Amino acid sequence: MHTKGHEHTNTVHPDRCDLAATWAARTLITPEAFLTAARNRHRIAEVAVELSVLPQDVDAYLGALSVADFKIMRTLVGHALV
Repeated sequence: MHTKGHEHTNTVHPDRCDLAATWAARTLITPEAFLTAARNRHRIAEVAVELSVLPQDVDAYLGALSVADFKIMRTLVGHALV
């Protein structure tokens, strides 16, 4: 999906991998799926396994959230992820 993210954002590797990673993460992970996976797991790697994505995708998903959305997500999950 990262490669498709470069195509979608009209970028090439290694330039703007952040945009490609964000696009891939938002395509692969829905808020509902993230919440379901994260509520009972405390590690990003465990959430990634549950979502069938890479830990980098979970990091990119969380990094792409606005501060307000991150706070909401953290409250709904009920704990921090490490």
